[in-house]
Amino acid sequence: MRVAVIDLGTNTFNLLIAENDDKKIKILYNEKISVKLGRGGIGNNIILPDAIDRALTALTAHNQVICNYQAEKVIAYGTSALRTSENSCDFVNIIKEKLGITVEVISGDREAELIYKGVLQTIDNITGDFLILDIGGGSNEFILANKKEIIWKRSFKLGMARLNEKFHPSDPINEKEIIEMTNYFEQELNPLFMALKNIQLDYIVGAEGAFESFFNIIIFKKNPLFRPLYRKTSKEISRDDFDRLHNFLVRSTATDRMKLKGLEPYRVEMIVPASIFVKYILDKLNIKKIAISSHSMKEGAAYEILNNLS
Repeated sequence: MRVAVIDLGTNTFNLLIAENDDKKIKILYNEKISVKLGRGGIGNNIILPDAIDRALTALTAHNQVICNYQAEKVIAYGTSALRTSENSCDFVNIIKEKLGITVEVISGDREAELIYKGVLQTIDNITGDFLILDIGGGSNEFILANKKEIIWKRSFKLGMARLNEKFHPSDPINEKEIIEMTNYFEQELNPLFMALKNIQLDYIVGAEGAFESFFNIIIFKKNPLFRPLYRKTSKEISRDDFDRLHNFLVRSTATDRMKLKGLEPYRVEMIVPASIFVKYILDKLNIKKIAISSHSMKEGAAYEILNNLS
């Protein structure tokens, strides 16, 4: 069977088309379109008209690809921005009416479960318990797990679009704003720290997104001929390399970041708060190893559907 999964995220609308390959997924197509669904309205729990227009344009393009690939099953998931927006139902109805796509708005717990199923396909070299972090535009999902089960999971409304709308950081961000952000993390993430009390973890596993950007920027600096690849296994970056990149990012302007090889243009305004968030988590939990998975929610959804696990 061939399945198409659309992830209607707060920043990007992502399309994955895959087939079953001996209980794994064979990826035929994987593309993201920048939509910025939350821009201007996420702080007030509303999707603005211009964001709806961008969303419909992106979904029209994705729909054409789905038709070209003749996917037998199409599933679309709405995440943080759709969970919290007051006009979410109206938006979902517009999509159904204009494009014939049925969007299921899923809970943060369900999103975390699918992220786990996606990441699990790529982490052959990791043993014991690990912490998965998926950084989104509207929410960030934390999953404490091992290869057998999810131990604890939670979605926090701390996505990068929300942080930018809340703090309106300078360009470049200043030390006072960084402190304000980290104090906010400390306040909001208490359930995470309680769940991890007395647990020492070796690995944080970043689920694609910003983590892929961290990896690509670091490798491009070391090898200008590097070409990003979609990998079936996780890769790693050292803590020293991440800290050096972080120190650059918090001193950079948007113009500086636009010149970075390995950083997609739509992440230019989000990568700084993402780096601050990751640095805070690594320091707070004393985690030394960073693994990065090319898989996340959409791969987990495809795996679930293709293996009749839903």
